[in-house]
Amino acid sequence: MIPAARTLAVPTTTTDQFVARGLWLITGWSFRETTALAGAVFELVDGSNADGEMFATISLVANESTRDLIPGNGLAVETGVFVNMISGSIRGAIWAVPADLFDDIGLARGVKPIWAG
Repeated sequence: MIPAARTLAVPTTTTDQFVARGLWLITGWSFRETTALAGAVFELVDGSNADGEMFATISLVANESTRDLIPGNGLAVETGVFVNMISGSIRGAIWAVPADLFDDIGLARGVKPIWAG
């Protein structure tokens, strides 16, 4: 079982945001469109800018919100978490567990690996 996730806050924004650096296990997110007048489209990217690998694209109509959970042990991002804004205004949070690499395997911090070989 992985440790409880941390909240990576995304303040109200209409521009790209670099949220966190390093290896994280993404367990979910919650976002809302903030203007109540127009929709919003944005991408969640594994990287430090929009050129990284997109792992989710989210489209919200005016005043809509979304809450999504990643099943299992989450989704590993290696470089960091970046929000690439396409249009609109959002506010939200990404739930994630910090992790470390051990022999090219991402391990959640606080979990002891057990060799079963």
